[in-house]
Amino acid sequence: MTMPACFDVPVVQAVMDVMARHGAEARLVGGAVRDLLLGRLPHKAKLDIDMAVNRPIGEAADWLRAAGLAIYETGLAHGTITVRYADQSVELTQTRIDAHTDGRHAEVVATEDWSEDAARRDFTINALYMDAAGTVHDPFDGRADLAAGRLRFIGAPDKRISEDYLRILRAVRFVSELPAFTLDGDSRAALSRHLDGLAGLSGERITNEWMRMLGGAGRWQALRLADEAGIISALFAGVPEAIRVISGPDQATDMHILAGDLPALACLGLCIGPMGAVPDWLRLSRAERALLARYLQPLTEAEAASLLSNERWQETAYYLGPEAAVRLALHGIWTPAAISAVHISRLLHFDAPSFPLRGADLIDAGMQPGPEMGDMLSHLEAIWVGSGFTLDKAGLLAHLTRQAQKAKPGA
Repeated sequence: MTMPACFDVPVVQAVMDVMARHGAEARLVGGAVRDLLLGRLPHKAKLDIDMAVNRPIGEAADWLRAAGLAIYETGLAHGTITVRYADQSVELTQTRIDAHTDGRHAEVVATEDWSEDAARRDFTINALYMDAAGTVHDPFDGRADLAAGRLRFIGAPDKRISEDYLRILRAVRFVSELPAFTLDGDSRAALSRHLDGLAGLSGERITNEWMRMLGGAGRWQALRLADEAGIISALFAGVPEAIRVISGPDQATDMHILAGDLPALACLGLCIGPMGAVPDWLRLSRAERALLARYLQPLTEAEAASLLSNERWQETAYYLGPEAAVRLALHGIWTPAAISAVHISRLLHFDAPSFPLRGADLIDAGMQPGPEMGDMLSHLEAIWVGSGFTLDKAGLLAHLTRQAQKAKPGA
């Protein structure tokens, strides 16, 4: 066999060559090998590659530096470095065993035994290795699980989960990212037995896994699994009924259609519920938090009625901004409102026009800067919106002139 073309990149070849010159071996491992076997060939410019080497990582790093490769000690305590060469990077981890785990952290010890390294990994489909000749090494029948569409923990699920409770969320995330796969029954049952362990995980780790899950093609079946296992109840204040309806067996409902194209952050809003409490563990940027707050703010009855009308919906869409379509979809999920895909589609395709006036235009027209100028801009914008966005700059300035003349004494 030969190395597949998608992995024929300088950094991969360089790492393998350097290790071979020193009597060691480097292999591709995990997701990259899994995806290759699934036919999900990565683009070379977007490679996300993990590699393993059967030598202590410090020793391997010294060899790579001496060969001219850039080394970044991104996870040295856990036996991992990042190797960069020819504008591409890979993560390189020493083959290792977990000497001690507490559900959050692991103390690792180097080993040169590939089977021992494989035994500490989470799922069989992630314990796949490819060597420099392109040969796939599969110590736990991961290829059979790939063929069967089965997601299965290596060994006893309870043991694997208790080593790192994040694996509860990783299981749900893989169900989302691999929608043709089903978590096997023993693994599914084990998730519910370790929910208390989620409390000890960092907010960053939980947020990363949850948001990646919400971005996957199989997110609704993943959310159904999370609900059935009690994970949603453990992470959020309650379980909004909308999640159960959308992720239920009957996915031909209007509600499921509305939810189909929701962005991940809006799906997070569904987990929380309208005006619900944002969990303390959630780690988002300031901009993401602001957007989530807008999603959690229900539409008023007047706003919803306007967006569903055939006459003045553009005006409300303009004021609600680019989130109008998502907020209407959420409204249709949270309430019994009769909303169709047509309503959502026209909002998604609404190209909001730009208000033609700026403060500088009012100053040029003789108005003094200050609060009144801001009020006048808002007043003129309302007139412009009410005209169906037809008034141009000249028409609006003419209206400003008429307003000024009316305000003169004796007018």
